[in-house]
Amino acid sequence: KPDFRWANFWSVGGSWLISKENFFKAAWVSELKLRTSYGQVGNDAGIGYYPYQALYALGFNNALEPGIRQSALPNDSITWESAKSFDLALEFSLLKNRISGSVEYYNRKTDALIFGVQQPLSLGAYTLNKNIGAMVNKGIEINLTGDVIKNKNFTWSLGVNATTLKNEI
Repeated sequence: KPDFRWANFWSVGGSWLISKENFFKAAWVSELKLRTSYGQVGNDAGIGYYPYQALYALGFNNALEPGIRQSALPNDSITWESAKSFDLALEFSLLKNRISGSVEYYNRKTDALIFGVQQPLSLGAYTLNKNIGAMVNKGIEINLTGDVIKNKNFTWSLGVNATTLKNEI
């Protein structure tokens, strides 16, 4: 349907700078922040502007006779893929910003994945885009950075990160 060519997606996020609160008294902690976000993003890549209509291609001539071929089958039920992402993290900076890092949990679920489904050659087009499948990516990411050498003219930092990933289709 032509109505599926456009869609609205939203997001919201926020953070709390805990280290600025009156009750927080740890002098060795330069900054401590809790942040979170949730949002959606859409994807309709690869299906063009008119997936709800049958499309035809020119240039399939037979000697001097002009020819056309159906290049896309109509699908009036196709919609956007929708990825919903959730993120929760604790960011920190210690010892006058000599050590900093974050611990983050993420969870992203994508619904209505768009795939080209093979069709019989007798239909004239090779594939039909359909919304089939879902995917989930979730895990934990840890980042840690430290200034090994820090003076007026030179800073040498060392960073390390680790991530876990669970992916299901």
